[in-house]
Amino acid sequence: MRPIIPVTAAVAVAALLGVGLTARGAAAPKSPSFAGTWQLDVDQSTYRPGPAPTSAVLRVEYNGATRHSVLETMAADGEMVRTEYAAAENNRDYPISGSPNADTIRLRRVAPGTIERVDKRRGHVVMLLTLRLSQDGKTMKVTQEGVTASGDMVSNTMVYAKR
Repeated sequence: MRPIIPVTAAVAVAALLGVGLTARGAAAPKSPSFAGTWQLDVDQSTYRPGPAPTSAVLRVEYNGATRHSVLETMAADGEMVRTEYAAAENNRDYPISGSPNADTIRLRRVAPGTIERVDKRRGHVVMLLTLRLSQDGKTMKVTQEGVTASGDMVSNTMVYAKR
């Protein structure tokens, strides 16, 4: 006679082995990832008041719970702007370098494919961004609302394609 293994033991073994199970016992589908290199689709993006950058490349890596993000943007006037941060998605403030508008950012994962970002300057909220992945993980849409360091209101929608 074979021993009966309690369901809780089977679930514990699956968790230790990193196996995700659905209610039917099949492997859970992997959710899309923000990690990777993203190219701005300038034609699909809108910048108000503008002008739009001529190009932008976003590189995102995760090291454990920490997201490392580098954005290199070629502004319409030909100036290269590089912003960079390392932050956990835990709703706490982290420094950002290279941004003309903010000195800290705050990230919060609100769904598997959605991150909310709050940009602050000297402790005051200046920008709100929402990053959303498409279901297939090949497109990321970023909405940005707020005020620049020069006092201009912005309402931008950036569309990025994963390389």
